[in-house]
Amino acid sequence: MNDTKAPDGPDDFSGLFFACQSTPSACASPDISILLQRCGRFDAMGFTQADFSACCDSAFAHNGKARECVYFRPTEWTARRISVFPVSHSPKPKYTVRDWAQFASVDQVDIARVSVHSIDASSFDYRTISKLSIVDADLETITTPPSPTLNVIDVSNNRLKAFPTYLFSPTQPTIAQLNIYGNPWHPSVSVDASECNRMQVAVDSGHITGLPLDCSCSSSAPTCTFPSLTSTPAPSTSTGAPVAVVTRPATSSPSPPPASARISTPTPPATVTPTATNLLLSKPTPSTTGTISTQPPPASFATLQITASPITNNSAITDQKTAVASADDSSMTGTILLVCMMVLVLGLAAVALILYRRRQRIVANPNVLSGFEMVAMSSRNAPFNNGAAAPSKAQLLRKTSSSAVLTSSTLLPLSKQPSRDMPSVPTISPDHVKLLHSISRTRFSGKFQGEKVVLKRWDAPNQAAVASLVADIQAMAQLEHPQLLIVFGLVRFGEFDVSAVAEFMHCGSLPRVLFKHDVALSWPDQLSMCYQVAAALAYMHSQPNYSRGTNCLTSRDILVNSTLQCKLDVLDFVQATPAITSPEFSYGGASLAWEAPEVLTHNCARSSSAEMYSLGVILGEIVTRARPYQSWIQSVGTTVSDIRIRDPTTMTWPHENHPELESSPRYFKALVAACLSRDVLRRPLAVNVAETLQREMALLKRNYG
Repeated sequence: MNDTKAPDGPDDFSGLFFACQSTPSACASPDISILLQRCGRFDAMGFTQADFSACCDSAFAHNGKARECVYFRPTEWTARRISVFPVSHSPKPKYTVRDWAQFASVDQVDIARVSVHSIDASSFDYRTISKLSIVDADLETITTPPSPTLNVIDVSNNRLKAFPTYLFSPTQPTIAQLNIYGNPWHPSVSVDASECNRMQVAVDSGHITGLPLDCSCSSSAPTCTFPSLTSTPAPSTSTGAPVAVVTRPATSSPSPPPASARISTPTPPATVTPTATNLLLSKPTPSTTGTISTQPPPASFATLQITASPITNNSAITDQKTAVASADDSSMTGTILLVCMMVLVLGLAAVALILYRRRQRIVANPNVLSGFEMVAMSSRNAPFNNGAAAPSKAQLLRKTSSSAVLTSSTLLPLSKQPSRDMPSVPTISPDHVKLLHSISRTRFSGKFQGEKVVLKRWDAPNQAAVASLVADIQAMAQLEHPQLLIVFGLVRFGEFDVSAVAEFMHCGSLPRVLFKHDVALSWPDQLSMCYQVAAALAYMHSQPNYSRGTNCLTSRDILVNSTLQCKLDVLDFVQATPAITSPEFSYGGASLAWEAPEVLTHNCARSSSAEMYSLGVILGEIVTRARPYQSWIQSVGTTVSDIRIRDPTTMTWPHENHPELESSPRYFKALVAACLSRDVLRRPLAVNVAETLQREMALLKRNYG
């Protein structure tokens, strides 16, 4: 009963590529077909719905990995931007610019941090490009054809030596910005008169950025030069003080000084009596500049150079003593700082060890009981009216060991780490999974080990999000309950693609079954469905620190298999982005009917109490086989209905006065009314609802067989 048509609207960007791969003649545009052929296959690509971009690893990168992304214009689905960059943690790859000219409507090209030797007229279709950015790409040559739209070029941080003077020829359009920073340009640029004048105008108007450029266009041989590249530093002359070189032993024990020192001056040398610190001093005459020539000190001596004014030998010795004392003080200060840092590190390590051991003692006992496991009828049983035995109350409320309930210090998705007592969900090779067709924007049917499965995929923005998604799927896969969707494993079709492989529910979502009136459902069937939904929700509510997160529980989160068994879709708990603390609403999205009044009116978080209200709406759906607020939707549409639902003065119930609900047993109407109570404290627990329904199922079976 699943919908087999691949979506083709702007809300399902990735579906356009899936449909193009499945039926090449149905491609939404030639550019989508070209990119699909360039990437090889749909499951090797990543998609971002917000900016309509599609990316894949490049087949033209060597000595590393590069990512190619193409951004599309919605509705017409033509390429508007090309972007090439290296994959994270990959060495700088060598990239060959190839086959991009097939995209005829691109207006921006960005290539960064990949090694590109040259850009020429055949690299792209330049007719519509307005910005060309080749940054940090080791570019050595660039030649672009005349284009009426190309007016912004960035070639910063490359290896260009010959300045692209052709950009300022009369056949080229006016350059609005040319960034030339970080290239080993030739200091002088030869230009003709027309190019020189246009370059001078560009320099004066600030259109050439990155390096100052001076042009001389009045001479017979016009030239442009880079002042910062042609200027050389003036030679440094010292007319001041001589340099005193002080040497001292590297260790604390004194060492003998050198036997002699040679001091070269135009006048006879002045002899200085050696001391323990060996001061070498030259005494300049009025005609000298204080140049000193000495033999290098021994290897075991540290050399300290200081500058002093012309002094006598005695005053030099005094300054030498001051310098040595200052050096000793600096050494002592450094030693004290080093000792303090070591003490601080050891202290922090000790505190961390104490906290770690305390935490280990808290979680060391594996026999601590936590939570309740709701054990309902096996998913292999037939529907209730086929004689399946209802579980006992002891089965319904069986306490489990800590291995059956994942501990968590965060909100659901439960834990970022798999349970200590259970194996991790396997990672399946993409070659073992065959995609069949698209069910929705993020779900696909497929085959795994000969069995039909469903795949839900997420596009992660970065590696941290990939790790979070994998951890969430691992946590969901370890939950064991007959009324929870079984997750077989996860599969990675690309670097930023994460897909979960789960059991295929042949009848689709619960509304698909309820709204097909050719599907006969007796009262025992409906009662069994209600019980299965309540049992699944009770089990989820038993998990520590449970929270629904960003999505409201609706009947679409309940899936039905071929034997009419209902299962809660645990993949709905997996968050592709960090969970928000306050709920978000959208009118016309067909979900506000399941939201609790306190969530709609006061923006309260979606707690387990709020989900009890959602459960009451779902129980009413199962019995009435109608959407909540069906009469409003038929008369004014979904958007206006959602506005009415969020109005705090609205007192209408989702299934008010519906004949099927009114004719149901009294206990059932009371149960639904309790779940829909506007007083949060009056709503029952999910385990109480499941227990009541289980008891009534047992009575019905005993009385009527």
